[in-house]
Amino acid sequence: MLKTLLVIAVGFLPSLISLWAIRKTHARSRLRMRQAAMNFPAVQGRQNLRPVEGDRY
Repeated sequence: MLKTLLVIAVGFLPSLISLWAIRKTHARSRLRMRQAAMNFPAVQGRQNLRPVEGDRY
C-alpha cells in the first residue's frame, strides 16, 4: 500500500512543479506589464515635447 502511494505521489510531482513554475512566470509577467503601463505615460510625455512637422505634399 505504501509503495502504491509513493508511486502516485512521484507521478504527481512533475505536474505540480510545472504548475508552480507556470504560476510564478505568469505573476512575474503581470508585474512587468503593470510596471510598463505605469511608466508608459512618462515616456510618451517626453516624446511629445518636440514639434511634429507637417506633410509638405
